Amino acid sequence: MKLPKLFFKANIPADRVIIGTGNPSTPDAARLSKAALEYGYVNQLVLPPFYYKSVGDDGLYDYFSYMIKTINSENLRIYLYHFPQVSMVPISVNLVLRLKNEFGPIIAGLKDSSGDFSQSLAFTTATGGINQDFDVYPSSEAFYFKGIQAGCAGIISGSTNVFATLVQAAINSPEGPESNEFKK
Repeated sequence: MKLPKLFFKANIPADRVIIGTGNPSTPDAARLSKAALEYGYVNQLVLPPFYYKSVGDDGLYDYFSYMIKTINSENLRIYLYHFPQVSMVPISVNLVLRLKNEFGPIIAGLKDSSGDFSQSLAFTTATGGINQDFDVYPSSEAFYFKGIQAGCAGIISGSTNVFATLVQAAINSPEGPESNEFKK
């Protein structure tokens, strides 16, 4: 719970940060989200509860619904974190639609770390992507150009923290995915 305070003290703009607040304990996840909100960090990346592996859509709906109702802030923006290889709890398109229909702009988007672009495309197609105020972020630079064409908002990738300059050069290159920078 110290990270939002440190970001705030360092004057890191809230609109440039998505803070991870997922936790296998629902009350702890809500507490982490509230702490981030206290410092103005409304954008939050939330893993599903990952202790039990056979949680279905109804259980996941209850988890996210509890969090949203406990936090009780119209400013909250949740980015669902679909990372089934690690969490062992996949987020389905039907769950996303159910949450989006119930909570509107609070369900702001999804980070798809499945590594399968067809999953990103399924989430984007079902929700309308950025054209319908739902940001889908594939997890690989390799999907950037296809993702943008499909209505994704961009990418969230750990390697861009290390290779940000290289990735930015490839994205800004007139040749796009055919640029030598992107192929490095």
